[in-house]
Amino acid sequence: MRVLYLYKDYYPILGGIENHVRLLAEGLHARGVETRVLVTNTENRTIREAIDGVPVVKTARQINISSAPVSLPFFPALRNLERGVDIAHAHMPYPPGELGQLLLGRSRRFVVTYHSDIVRQRVLGALYRPFLWQVLRRADLIAVSNPVYIQDSPFLRRYAAKCRVIHFGIELDRFTTAPEIDAAAAQWRSRFNDAPLLLFVGRLRHYKGVNVLIEAMAALGETRARALVVGVGPSPKPGRRRRGPWGLPSALSSSANCPMQRCGRSTRPLTFSSYPQQIAPKPLALSNWRPWRTVCR
Repeated sequence: MRVLYLYKDYYPILGGIENHVRLLAEGLHARGVETRVLVTNTENRTIREAIDGVPVVKTARQINISSAPVSLPFFPALRNLERGVDIAHAHMPYPPGELGQLLLGRSRRFVVTYHSDIVRQRVLGALYRPFLWQVLRRADLIAVSNPVYIQDSPFLRRYAAKCRVIHFGIELDRFTTAPEIDAAAAQWRSRFNDAPLLLFVGRLRHYKGVNVLIEAMAALGETRARALVVGVGPSPKPGRRRRGPWGLPSALSSSANCPMQRCGRSTRPLTFSSYPQQIAPKPLALSNWRPWRTVCR
């Protein structure tokens, strides 16, 4: 079987979808499936490389429009790579990739993983909507990580019969304990006077509810609990002191990207994880401690 994955970015770029695509591509490759990945490059040149045994094509990127990279070579590459492919697996939303699949796709089957609706982009969202309906209509199967999506999304409700709930997986080896890890965890706890610790790991997007977490921690106070925020993104950095919902209370600490090989081990001292109600908790949030929801309104 031959499977081609379509998205905008891939490892070593860190992100939930990027890491999920990598796990799928490498996991199926290890089981004898011929997997390939087609994404865009971060610069204006096309490169072809093998990452952990998986062939990856990163096409030259010319411009970014509302966080969606546009790459003209992406379209002929999609057409060429789908020759003889059994399954093209697109991860949504990435409008240029879905448009390319509609116009040029020729795989035997077409599967999409629907990660979220497009929000806060009214004009572009309105332009994208007709293509989105066509993509979902053409898809043979729609994978979602959370059954709530099927009912909450106006797009998925119409195609609920095609939807299948497939939860995200994770490499549990990253969470194996060792004496040095337990010692580091004890240092983290003592640093915060053994208060309950909450963790958020991910890109700082508005829909993930980090602002709600910050407001909650400000009301709770540092003597009762501490929150750790790890990540970067287009939202204002949580470490930047300012008025408004992104102000940093004393009960919250922030950091930049956490390398994947360290993020799992850094969870050992934690009591709770934080994730938004509308977003399915990533497996990282369920592996070692109790999840705690931040509700996005």
